[in-house]
Amino acid sequence: RPPRSTLFPYTTLSDLATVLEQFTAVQEKSLSVANALTSINTTAANKMFDLNVATAQEISSKVSEISSEASQVKDTDSLQSFQSKFAQPSYDNVVNYVKASFDIANSASTEVTKLMEEAFSDANEAVVASLDSAEKNGIPGSALAASSIKALMSFVNQAYDTASKSSKQAQEVVTSSVENATKAAKKKK
Repeated sequence: RPPRSTLFPYTTLSDLATVLEQFTAVQEKSLSVANALTSINTTAANKMFDLNVATAQEISSKVSEISSEASQVKDTDSLQSFQSKFAQPSYDNVVNYVKASFDIANSASTEVTKLMEEAFSDANEAVVASLDSAEKNGIPGSALAASSIKALMSFVNQAYDTASKSSKQAQEVVTSSVENATKAAKKKK
């Protein structure tokens, strides 16, 4: 008969070692997820920084050109020419900036969602494996507790799936709206 733990009388020392190994594996997975989230966010922040720097450089170069042209406006005809020369390109730049910003945010959001879905699935599998192990080892009351927890997990999984599907649908609507607005803005040229 294997030696029993004094703290957990229904558990053998090898069971405790297994639990410790499982706990360590969960912690390693959590750290991996945290590192992946940090990487996703850092990449998105770098892309936004690069976009902002490029936009600032473009605006800076346009300012001197616009200032020079503005100083030569003498009458309404030259004013109208000035406005038509710079208004549409400025509008296009704003539309392109918003679209690029949205694409960066949308890409990061998609990666985070995928990562979280994988982590949620892995956590569910780990809990189910632990519950199955508890049932097999005959810990008193474990069968009832395991079935209750599994029923609760089923409910939570269904709620998560519903929320996830709704979120994806909302993201698709927003993406479609941004793309349609960008196309409409480009057609106005």
